[in-house]
Amino acid sequence: MTQQKKMQRRPVTHITVTATQTGVIPHDAVITDNTKHAGGRPTSYTPEVCSKVIEWGKQGYSKTEMCSELGISRNCLYEWAKAHEEFNDTLLVAMAHSEAWHERKARAALDLPSSAFNAALWGKIMSARFPATYRETTRTEHGGIDNTPIPVAVAHAPMTGEGLRDWYKQFMDKATRPKNATPV
Repeated sequence: MTQQKKMQRRPVTHITVTATQTGVIPHDAVITDNTKHAGGRPTSYTPEVCSKVIEWGKQGYSKTEMCSELGISRNCLYEWAKAHEEFNDTLLVAMAHSEAWHERKARAALDLPSSAFNAALWGKIMSARFPATYRETTRTEHGGIDNTPIPVAVAHAPMTGEGLRDWYKQFMDKATRPKNATPV
């Protein structure tokens, strides 16, 4: 049977050093640099990007097309909007210009024959690109007589057969009878 030696770790001395400090540093010390760096790749954002984005919006560009022109990802576009308030505002204005561009195209197509303009495709594009103003929603509401809530029965005791049928009939008679009607 072999015995295993337990290794003991020596305590490590951590020293934070700035560029202006000098002195004797122990040979086993771990030196950490106190200066911070941004990390990651530097951003290619410049304020001049805003004027380009506005111009592309006026030409009907989507965010994806703008990213392609800038050579960035869509995530990067959103990061720029988070980090730079002026770019966020610019992007909102550019998308309003883009929506207006598409609306002008549709308005001009109203005078064309129906074979020259695909209204269904235009509607699909608009609802995908500008959901806040063009997404179609359907809402279904259920209501009882005179749009009152539908009565719900909750049985507290187990019933079966004729007893349940009679109870349900009485319940429905009460629920559907107008309030000012007299019982028969």
